[in-house]
Amino acid sequence: MKKILIILLATVIIVSAISIPIILKGGAGKNTTAVPNGTYNNNVAENSNIKTNNEGSISIDVMFLNPNKQGDKILKFQVMLNNHSMDLSDLNLSKSVELVNDKGLSIKDGFNWKEEGSGHHVSGILSVENNINGKKILDNSTKSIKLVIKNIGGANTREFVWQSNELR
Repeated sequence: MKKILIILLATVIIVSAISIPIILKGGAGKNTTAVPNGTYNNNVAENSNIKTNNEGSISIDVMFLNPNKQGDKILKFQVMLNNHSMDLSDLNLSKSVELVNDKGLSIKDGFNWKEEGSGHHVSGILSVENNINGKKILDNSTKSIKLVIKNIGGANTREFVWQSNELR
């Protein structure tokens, strides 16, 4: 009987030691989202660089990887797609996107999609040259950048917008 009581007490202590820090940090019940290094970030809402759209059957999170580097020749976005109804392995995101800035400059072609993962949970890097007809989409005077994803998972248009304070 004494052995059972000691085992029960040890189990309660171990479970408490694991559970209490999680509950105190607010980790229980939060949504998690994959981030580029393959880990999961419980604080997506706190990072304004990550934009989320849950329309249709696919949830899409987009993180602008180099918003503070107006001199970069290539603009890069980490795109994370999640669902529980269809295989996303053959999705070519480069054919379904447009990048627009506050001046009306728009890029519809020339995107590259490097996919990671397969099945229902796919992420990858969407990249495009920071130039349309000799003009930069992102420069020091850009007030906003909008990534538009079209016709994915039953949603006609999804817009992910970064304002000037997120681009500096």
